[in-house]
Formats: sequence, C-alpha cells, structure tokens
Amino acid sequence: MLPTPVNGLCRLALIAVALYLFFGVISPRIVALSPALTHYGEVQSLYGLHSASVYYTDQPTLASTLTQVRRAVTVSKQQPEQNAVN
Repeated sequence: MLPTPVNGLCRLALIAVALYLFFGVISPRIVALSPALTHYGEVQSLYGLHSASVYYTDQPTLASTLTQVRRAVTVSKQQPEQNAVN
C-alpha cells in the first residue's frame, strides 16, 4: 500500500501529539516528583545559570575557564620538555 498524503498528515499529527505529551506533560511531572531534579532547578535559578548556555559558554565563568584551559594547553605545547613526566 502506497503512503497517501492523508496518512502522512495523520502520522505527523500523531508524532506532534506524542512529543507534546512527553515534553509538555510527562517530563514536567517527572521533574516535579524527583527531589534531585527539583534541587538542580533551584540551584540553577539561584546562581542564574541556564543549561543551554553551558554548551555555548554564555556564562562569564565558563568563558574565562575555557580561556584559561586553552592558554594552559598552548603553553604546554610550546614547552614540551618542561612538562615531561619522568
């Protein structure tokens, strides 16, 4: 049986509803029932952190840490004989 546009639209609607139920209904309830996840959210709010910004280094602390690590790696590559472990 060949797929028809109606079948495709029904499948798309079903997937959209399933995603909404998972991310909009089920996931928030799991977070509300988990003390660890609730604490995690409270700590993020307390310090003004956002999970997505960790990956993009939007936080000033993370950006400075990344800069320091890059500087340390660059220096260690320039002076390999001093960093050798005997």
